[in-house]
Amino acid sequence: GYSDMHSLYIPSGPLAAFQHIGEMSMRRIQSTMSGPNQLGIWLLLPLSFTLLRVVHCEFAGGWLKKLFSDLLKSGERKRCLSVLYCTLFFFALFFTFSRSAWIACGVILLIILLHHVAVQQYRRALVRLSGLIALLFALSVFLFPEVVLRLPSTQEHFHRPVEALQRIALQPRGYGLGTAGPASNRVSDACVYLPEDGDASWAEAHASLCVFLGEKQVQPTQYECSCPFLPENWYLQLGVEMGALGMVLFLLLLAFVFVKLASAAKNHLFAEGVYLALIGVSIAALFLHAWEDSGIAYSLWILIAVVFAAQKKKEES
Repeated sequence: GYSDMHSLYIPSGPLAAFQHIGEMSMRRIQSTMSGPNQLGIWLLLPLSFTLLRVVHCEFAGGWLKKLFSDLLKSGERKRCLSVLYCTLFFFALFFTFSRSAWIACGVILLIILLHHVAVQQYRRALVRLSGLIALLFALSVFLFPEVVLRLPSTQEHFHRPVEALQRIALQPRGYGLGTAGPASNRVSDACVYLPEDGDASWAEAHASLCVFLGEKQVQPTQYECSCPFLPENWYLQLGVEMGALGMVLFLLLLAFVFVKLASAAKNHLFAEGVYLALIGVSIAALFLHAWEDSGIAYSLWILIAVVFAAQKKKEES
């Protein structure tokens, strides 16, 4: 079963059934994944493929009319239904409220526009898309600042990477596996950080929790807690764990994979979808521990292996 608490990860206990947005009671969708961020990043995979199918429908001027007329043709039905799939995926991605996944999705959309729309159309589309995004963002910040801005979380996304860089500078050879990122939860206390004027009375029923009001530890009072270190950046996490060399080697691995995928993606839609998905996850890794979830890692690396195997077979033939 799930934990009887929400929005908290207890290393020795089951997962939380859902997460709230900050202090709000609004729940974030997470499906069967370990959290909403993990679901948001995983959704980048099917979104990359369906978006490519949409642009390859080659809608002309009356694209909406053509869409519904093509739905009646068996030869076009599968490709045009991708529009409906995209709509579902976009809704699911939105309700994860994962801002890192939103940013990664925006980058994927921009690349698709750049590669698949003529230059004149691209400029117009880019201007319109940028204006629409700016308008929606402004409205969202004005109407729902707690949902979009989330200042405590945003501040952590700035402070934690800086602290990670400081640790890498102090120990360039690394601190060892499991000393940073989600894995560090397993060898640390379960810590909860609340605002300085927050209410920690609810945590009294959970003696195993370490509760902080601001920088002050208020529970337990008998000993000082050892909290996990989450750099909020996959690359810096590797730098803390495996040192600067380990981080550079991983970046070189990604660069090598990107080059090979870019070559395969020129003439193959499936390879291009994998290429876009890898870009999305790599962008999200700048703000989250994007590769932590096994569902994301296994899915994407297996897809990459399939592309490489097909490319090798093609070269041999």
